[in-house]
Amino acid sequence: MRILLIDDNANKGWKQIIEKVFPVTDMIVQVALNLQEAENKIEDKFDLIFLDVRLSEQDHNVTNPTEYSGYKILEKIKNNFLNMNFATPIILITATNKIWNVDAFRNYGIDGYYIKEHPNYVFDIETSKQNYNNLKKKFIELKAIGQKRNDIWKLSKDIIDKISKHSYFMENKKYENVKDRIIDKLKLGYDYLFKEPNELEKKVLKTNNEAIAFIIYWSILEEIVKGYSEYNNWIMPDYTFSGNWKFRNKEYFIERDNDTIEVNISKDIRGNWVSQGVQENANIIDFKYINGKINLSEQVYSLLAAYQMDNQQFQSLSNGFNSINSFRNKIDFIHSKIKNIYERPLINEKDSTEQYDFCIKQLTFIKNILSLFP
Repeated sequence: MRILLIDDNANKGWKQIIEKVFPVTDMIVQVALNLQEAENKIEDKFDLIFLDVRLSEQDHNVTNPTEYSGYKILEKIKNNFLNMNFATPIILITATNKIWNVDAFRNYGIDGYYIKEHPNYVFDIETSKQNYNNLKKKFIELKAIGQKRNDIWKLSKDIIDKISKHSYFMENKKYENVKDRIIDKLKLGYDYLFKEPNELEKKVLKTNNEAIAFIIYWSILEEIVKGYSEYNNWIMPDYTFSGNWKFRNKEYFIERDNDTIEVNISKDIRGNWVSQGVQENANIIDFKYINGKINLSEQVYSLLAAYQMDNQQFQSLSNGFNSINSFRNKIDFIHSKIKNIYERPLINEKDSTEQYDFCIKQLTFIKNILSLFP
């Protein structure tokens, strides 16, 4: 475990304290004594960061918390989602007894704090013990959550890297807007997934951030499908459906010729489209294929078939998507089954683990789609 201690007094006992208090196997504690050293150190990836508020004598003359050296480091880490330590848990260590200083850092992304004791500000023994125990508890919590945050961040970064270089999203402003929406949804999903609810939200308001994050990640598929589709499938300025839906590799999802509509959703083992609503008269075909208001799942299956490299790849991606889609249909926030309504609470504690796992699956699936056509 790689830990960074950013503190001008790091070598005056604080590094040794961290090494003694948190006996983690293979733990390495690096130190940064000032702003410049800290800026250099955070160019490398760490598993946890301890951050002091003041890193210089000049900081003792500062009254605005945002002017502290520690805050400037925090900004440098948190201002860019792609910063390699964006997901790294950060614990503030400070001798300040001013709650507004701590609040300023909490509002910009620290995960916990520890109040240092010094000769001019000494706690009673019980408060000292509680302060110490809180730090150990927070360290254990963040050690566990840090890996999860990094896994989601890494997948999100991979998607952002892929879509930022993807030829489909570099041609004009319409597709650049699709790209920007996907990136914003990735950030929003991350925020909800790791937003720690307070006791009121957990006990009274029944917050379920994992489910909300999954829904946000699921909605990215809307942008993905449209990014892989010709935007002239819709008639400007109101974006009404033209009657034809063509992907950008010239394969058709929906092709209309007078009163005949061909709908392509899947391919056979030889790579030929399987008839599904093929050559049906427009008077009897499902109206959704006429107005273009089609279930997202059908859009995704058609996209996978249109871009399949081989049947094995298509089956693998389709099976993966089928699992994700089935899970989506189980979430009460989207589809409430009658049995659930009568017998099951809306929020079940064990659901959060499964919802997190499907957030991982959803992001992995999105990453795989972006690999279908570079």
